[in-house]
Amino acid sequence: MVSTLHKSPLVSVVMPIYQATLEMVESSVSCILRQTFLDFEFIIVDDRNSARVTKFLDSLPCRDARIRVLKNIQNIGITRSLIIAINGARGKYISRQDVDDFSKPSRLEQQVLRLEYNNDIALLGTWYEVLDRTGRIIRKWTPDNDAIIRRSLFLRNPFCHASTMFRKDIYDLVGGYDAQYTYSQDLDLWIRIGERGVLAMVEDYLVLRTVHDGAISTSSSRWQQVWNSCKIRLLHCHKIGCVRGVFFSLLATVYHVLHTLLPQRYANVLSSIIEPLRPWWLRSENRKM
Repeated sequence: MVSTLHKSPLVSVVMPIYQATLEMVESSVSCILRQTFLDFEFIIVDDRNSARVTKFLDSLPCRDARIRVLKNIQNIGITRSLIIAINGARGKYISRQDVDDFSKPSRLEQQVLRLEYNNDIALLGTWYEVLDRTGRIIRKWTPDNDAIIRRSLFLRNPFCHASTMFRKDIYDLVGGYDAQYTYSQDLDLWIRIGERGVLAMVEDYLVLRTVHDGAISTSSSRWQQVWNSCKIRLLHCHKIGCVRGVFFSLLATVYHVLHTLLPQRYANVLSSIIEPLRPWWLRSENRKM
C-alpha cells in the first residue's frame, strides 16, 4: 500500500463519478495514482453508480490511504458533488479530474511547481488533447498569457475542467462553484477566480479528454450548456468592457450553436478553422487596448 498521507496534503484531487463504466473508472483512478507527485489526497464522489463501480470504489481506501470515497444518497449532479468534496478538502491546492479524462504522470508535479514558484497565480490549467469517437486527436491550446486567457474565456473556455488546479483559499474567497449552474459551472468560477489572481497555463499537453456517447458535449444537455455559457459571459461581460464582452459572448454563442447543430464531421471542420485563429485574434485585441 502506498501511504504518503499527511495531516494537510498539499493537493486535493477531486473527481465526481456518475454512471461511468468500471473500465473508465479504473483508468482514471490509475492515472492519478501513477502521478510522479505523491503528496495528495484523492477525493472521489460516488454520485450513484452501478453496483460494480460502487464495489470497486469501496475497495480503494484499503488499497491506498490517500483515497477518500464520498457517497451521495441520490444523484445530485457534478456541481453539488464538487461543492461537497471541496468543502471537505484539506489541500492547499484543488486539482480537478474527470472520470472520462486522463492525466499524464507529470501533470500534478508540473502544476504544483508552478504554483509554489508564483504566488500570484490563482488558477492554472494545461494544454490538452481531445480523442473523439472516430479516434481522431484534436489538440487544444492557449498561450500562457493572463490577458489572452481572460479574453479567451469569453470566446471558448480555454481550460479543460479536468486539467485545472487552483488555490483553495481563493476558491473559498470567491464563494466556490455556484450551485445554480448544472453545466458550465467551471466557466463561472474561472471568471470569478480571475478577479483575485493571475490565470495561467502549462504549455504542455498533460491531459487527454475522451468524447463518448454519454458526454455532455454529445448529449441533449449540450443546449443547457450553451445557454449557461451565454448567460455567464453576458453577466460578466463588463470585466473586459461591455461592448467587447457582449460581442465576444454573442460570437461564442453562435459558434457553439453551430457546433451543436452540425453533424460531427462538419463540426470538426469548423473547429479546425476557428481554433488556430483564436489566439492570434486575441493577441491582436490585446495590442489594441
